[in-house]
Amino acid sequence: LEPYTIQNWVKRGFLSNPKNKRYDMEQVCRIININLLKATLPLEEVTKLMAYLNGDLTDESDDMVDDALLYFFFVRLAARARYIGGEQTWDDALAEVTASYVEPAPGGREKLEKVLKIMLTAWVAGRIKAEAERMIAEL
Repeated sequence: LEPYTIQNWVKRGFLSNPKNKRYDMEQVCRIININLLKATLPLEEVTKLMAYLNGDLTDESDDMVDDALLYFFFVRLAARARYIGGEQTWDDALAEVTASYVEPAPGGREKLEKVLKIMLTAWVAGRIKAEAERMIAEL
Protein backbone atom coordinates (compact mmCIF):
# COMPACT_ATOMS: atom_id res chain seq x y z
CA LEU A 1 0.00 0.00 0.00
CA GLU A 2 1.09 3.51 -0.70
CA PRO A 3 1.47 5.80 2.34
CA TYR A 4 -1.12 8.22 0.92
CA THR A 5 -3.71 5.40 0.93
CA ILE A 6 -3.22 4.79 4.62
CA GLN A 7 -3.21 8.53 5.33
CA ASN A 8 -6.51 8.76 3.46
CA TRP A 9 -7.96 5.99 5.64
CA VAL A 10 -6.90 7.95 8.73
CA LYS A 11 -8.56 11.12 7.37
CA ARG A 12 -11.75 9.20 6.58
CA GLY A 13 -11.90 7.72 10.10
CA PHE A 14 -11.21 4.11 9.10
CA LEU A 15 -8.04 4.07 11.19
CA SER A 16 -6.83 6.06 14.19
CA ASN A 17 -3.86 8.41 13.92
CA PRO A 18 -0.40 6.89 14.25
CA LYS A 19 1.39 7.42 17.55
CA ASN A 20 4.70 9.27 17.10
CA LYS A 21 4.40 8.72 13.33
CA ARG A 22 4.28 4.95 13.84
CA TYR A 23 1.42 2.49 13.62
CA ASP A 24 1.11 -0.05 16.42
CA MET A 25 0.26 -3.72 15.94
CA GLU A 26 -3.49 -3.09 16.24
CA GLN A 27 -3.37 -0.46 13.52
CA VAL A 28 -1.20 -2.59 11.22
CA CYS A 29 -3.65 -5.46 11.61
CA ARG A 30 -6.56 -3.11 10.80
CA ILE A 31 -4.68 -2.02 7.66
CA ILE A 32 -4.11 -5.66 6.67
CA ASN A 33 -7.74 -6.60 7.37
CA ILE A 34 -9.04 -3.74 5.24
CA ASN A 35 -6.58 -4.45 2.46
CA LEU A 36 -7.50 -8.15 2.39
CA LEU A 37 -11.16 -7.34 1.86
CA LYS A 38 -11.05 -4.31 -0.42
CA ALA A 39 -10.25 -6.47 -3.46
CA THR A 40 -13.78 -7.90 -3.39
CA LEU A 41 -15.80 -5.48 -1.27
CA PRO A 42 -16.19 -1.71 -1.61
CA LEU A 43 -14.15 0.14 1.01
CA GLU A 44 -17.33 1.51 2.61
CA GLU A 45 -18.63 -2.06 3.06
CA VAL A 46 -15.33 -3.18 4.57
CA THR A 47 -15.40 -0.36 7.11
CA LYS A 48 -19.09 -1.00 7.80
CA LEU A 49 -18.15 -4.59 8.61
CA MET A 50 -15.37 -3.46 10.95
CA ALA A 51 -17.71 -0.95 12.61
CA TYR A 52 -20.39 -3.64 13.07
CA LEU A 53 -17.92 -5.49 15.26
CA ASN A 54 -16.06 -2.61 16.87
CA GLY A 55 -18.24 0.50 16.77
CA ASP A 56 -16.33 3.74 16.21
CA LEU A 57 -13.24 2.77 14.23
CA THR A 58 -11.10 5.47 15.82
CA ASP A 59 -12.09 4.54 19.40
CA GLU A 60 -10.72 1.25 20.71
CA SER A 61 -12.67 1.43 23.98
CA ASP A 62 -15.86 0.07 22.36
CA ASP A 63 -14.22 -2.85 20.51
CA MET A 64 -15.66 -6.35 20.76
CA VAL A 65 -12.31 -7.71 19.58
CA ASP A 66 -9.07 -5.89 18.90
CA ASP A 67 -7.85 -5.81 15.32
CA ALA A 68 -4.80 -7.98 15.96
CA LEU A 69 -6.95 -10.74 17.43
CA LEU A 70 -9.44 -10.41 14.55
CA TYR A 71 -6.56 -10.78 12.09
CA PHE A 72 -5.18 -13.85 13.88
CA PHE A 73 -8.64 -15.44 14.06
CA PHE A 74 -9.06 -14.79 10.34
CA VAL A 75 -5.67 -16.29 9.45
CA ARG A 76 -6.48 -19.42 11.44
CA LEU A 77 -9.89 -19.67 9.75
CA ALA A 78 -8.42 -19.07 6.28
CA ALA A 79 -5.91 -21.89 6.88
CA ARG A 80 -8.90 -24.21 7.30
CA ALA A 81 -10.80 -22.80 4.29
CA ARG A 82 -10.03 -25.64 1.91
CA TYR A 83 -11.59 -28.10 4.33
CA ILE A 84 -14.77 -26.13 4.99
CA GLY A 85 -17.75 -27.69 3.27
CA GLY A 86 -21.32 -27.42 4.55
CA GLU A 87 -22.74 -25.04 7.13
CA GLN A 88 -21.94 -27.34 10.04
CA THR A 89 -18.28 -27.39 9.06
CA TRP A 90 -18.27 -23.56 9.04
CA ASP A 91 -19.69 -23.59 12.54
CA ASP A 92 -17.16 -26.18 13.69
CA ALA A 93 -14.24 -24.24 12.21
CA LEU A 94 -15.45 -20.97 13.74
CA ALA A 95 -15.94 -22.60 17.13
CA GLU A 96 -12.44 -24.06 17.02
CA VAL A 97 -10.79 -20.84 15.86
CA THR A 98 -12.60 -18.60 18.35
CA ALA A 99 -12.49 -20.98 21.33
CA SER A 100 -10.21 -18.64 23.29
CA TYR A 101 -12.39 -15.55 22.64
CA VAL A 102 -13.92 -13.97 25.75
CA GLU A 103 -16.94 -11.75 25.08
CA PRO A 104 -16.51 -8.26 26.51
CA ALA A 105 -20.28 -7.82 26.15
CA PRO A 106 -23.21 -10.12 25.34
CA GLY A 107 -23.48 -10.82 21.62
CA GLY A 108 -19.77 -10.38 20.97
CA ARG A 109 -19.17 -13.97 19.85
CA GLU A 110 -22.11 -13.90 17.45
CA LYS A 111 -20.87 -10.66 15.88
CA LEU A 112 -17.32 -11.98 15.66
CA GLU A 113 -18.44 -15.17 13.93
CA LYS A 114 -20.60 -13.26 11.43
CA VAL A 115 -17.70 -10.95 10.59
CA LEU A 116 -15.27 -13.84 10.21
CA LYS A 117 -17.68 -15.67 7.87
CA ILE A 118 -17.98 -12.56 5.73
CA MET A 119 -14.23 -11.99 5.75
CA LEU A 120 -13.54 -15.58 4.72
CA THR A 121 -16.19 -15.50 1.98
CA ALA A 122 -14.78 -12.24 0.57
CA TRP A 123 -11.22 -13.54 0.75
CA VAL A 124 -12.10 -16.77 -1.05
CA ALA A 125 -14.04 -14.79 -3.67
CA GLY A 126 -10.98 -12.60 -4.20
CA ARG A 127 -8.78 -15.64 -4.73
CA ILE A 128 -11.26 -17.08 -7.23
CA LYS A 129 -11.46 -13.74 -9.05
CA ALA A 130 -7.66 -13.52 -9.26
CA GLU A 131 -7.50 -17.05 -10.65
CA ALA A 132 -10.15 -16.22 -13.29
CA GLU A 133 -8.16 -13.12 -14.27
CA ARG A 134 -4.98 -15.20 -14.54
CA MET A 135 -6.77 -17.73 -16.75
CA ILE A 136 -8.14 -14.98 -19.01
CA ALA A 137 -4.65 -13.50 -19.35
CA GLU A 138 -3.42 -16.87 -20.62
CA LEU A 139 -5.98 -17.00 -23.46
